[in-house]
Amino acid sequence: MKVPRSGAAVMVAVLLVGTTGAAAQDQGTQPQIELERLSRSLFGDIWRAKLADTYSYANMDTMPSVKPMFRPDAATYTTDLFAPHPHPVRVSAASPLLSTDPMEFLFRPVRNLEDVLYQDLGTRINLYNVQVWQWASGVIPGAQNHLPVNRFDFRWSTHLWEIEGLGAGRFDAQLRITHLFPGTSAELGADVGSLTALDSDYTTQPTKIPRLSFQQALFDNRVFVGVGKCNPNDYYGLNLYASDETSQYLAQIFDGGTAQPAGWQGYMPAVWLQAVPVGGWYVNVIATSPLGASHTAFQSVGDGLWWLGVETGLVTEFGADALPGRYSIACSTTNTGANTTSTANEVYGNSMTLVAQQAVAKGTGLWVQWTYTEPDLWVAQSEPALGITINDCFGRIGDGFGAAIGWTVPSKLQPGQEDFRTQMTAETYYRLQLSNSTQLTADIEWINQPNNPANTHENAVAFALRLKVQF
Repeated sequence: MKVPRSGAAVMVAVLLVGTTGAAAQDQGTQPQIELERLSRSLFGDIWRAKLADTYSYANMDTMPSVKPMFRPDAATYTTDLFAPHPHPVRVSAASPLLSTDPMEFLFRPVRNLEDVLYQDLGTRINLYNVQVWQWASGVIPGAQNHLPVNRFDFRWSTHLWEIEGLGAGRFDAQLRITHLFPGTSAELGADVGSLTALDSDYTTQPTKIPRLSFQQALFDNRVFVGVGKCNPNDYYGLNLYASDETSQYLAQIFDGGTAQPAGWQGYMPAVWLQAVPVGGWYVNVIATSPLGASHTAFQSVGDGLWWLGVETGLVTEFGADALPGRYSIACSTTNTGANTTSTANEVYGNSMTLVAQQAVAKGTGLWVQWTYTEPDLWVAQSEPALGITINDCFGRIGDGFGAAIGWTVPSKLQPGQEDFRTQMTAETYYRLQLSNSTQLTADIEWINQPNNPANTHENAVAFALRLKVQF
């Protein structure tokens, strides 16, 4: 199935029809009352998601706990940089294995400065360093079997203002520095013969600016429009139970996916729109410049290549405990294939992603996801996966456990992949809250029948240790 050049316009038209009247969605207005009545008549009592829960599960962050930088009341800028600060900013509790945090004294100036930014200047900082040591057995003969990676990450999010009748304005920037240790040169997935990366913390660019964007809310925070560099996964195909490679799953098949087209893979220039017509229902649309890479700015904009994705989902609450869930469908169309370098060799095609994630107990979520992409677009054609994610295991705040399994079906239309096989990947991890500042994770991946037949081993196993330090 192919979508012509007019396909993008059709998808946008569908979105606009679906969100007509969003401007009138103030609490208690007649259009909202009618939408609420319709939703309950169709879905009964399961559709009870509050607006705040819809924002959370649709990844619409209005930064409600952060006062805007530009506001009438005067901000204060006094602090004791060396006052005790046992927890990272915005973390109020943990159950660390070590009763004493040896890094707390060193981190005091950073954390107290973060507090000033957070409380007085509308700015939320996320500053961490993560190291992953990964070893693999059953690699392609002659390939490396280990890969140590270090990532330093600094993200700055500022709640600029709140405009009456519109909502929040927000600015985001991020710096990421990744280093491979001496003697290593490539991600272990290639050494095993896997199309899906075994460690999503690895990036090919040593230093990059993955995010640089502005977003403005409209219609009392019911519609959000943004522009800049971003991760398309934030708005399309996001699985909250498998979205953070620094604390959850390492394998790419679970953390985003391998079967998405080029315009979704990585950080790139984009424009996006998010809408919440009614509590419990959201719509996202995003368009990207597929050749925009993490280590560039906006040079690819205007090159004639594009990717357009639309996602809509329901946010529900079940039972007396109001356990939240999200069920979404996303469709995309593009003119950019795996080997496209310009409009001279553009490839038109489509993709679809289904995600279901449901809390079944406090801190425990079950999830299923599936992506299908037309085989002439990308290296992987489809990828079903399912798993369980548990936070605060055994009552220990900060600990976590996950187990997942999935299958990567290769596209045999891609050059050199005619004999590639369907690969099964299973992963499990346990995350230990070592101190208030550090988490140590043990992770095991089992790869059955690696995609690349150059690997003559039937199975490969990758073991990893991941150490994350939150400043």
